[in-house]
Amino acid sequence: MKELGLRVNRLPVQGQPHPLGSIELKSGCLGLLVPFEPGCSAEQVESTVRSGQPLHVDNGHVLVPLPPGTYDIVDESLAETRSDWVDDELGRYQARIRITRRTT
Repeated sequence: MKELGLRVNRLPVQGQPHPLGSIELKSGCLGLLVPFEPGCSAEQVESTVRSGQPLHVDNGHVLVPLPPGTYDIVDESLAETRSDWVDDELGRYQARIRITRRTT
């Protein structure tokens, strides 16, 4: 899965990124959640923070250990039209969401 993430990260962006917002992370753990599944437990969050390693939860969620701070969230288009979507073994990609730590 790491190789797939690196490959998607290298794909060129079409146009300018679109800011979606920001998040103030206090716990040391960011949860990437599937919206129609139940959330993660406090024990899972604590375990992720302690281990410093991402945790893939059975229901599709991923917990990612990150230092506390403010993170900006942007949408980056990978294709201008549906016919230009990027294909790989897991599906088709139109865009990616990038989360970066604010340094100011």
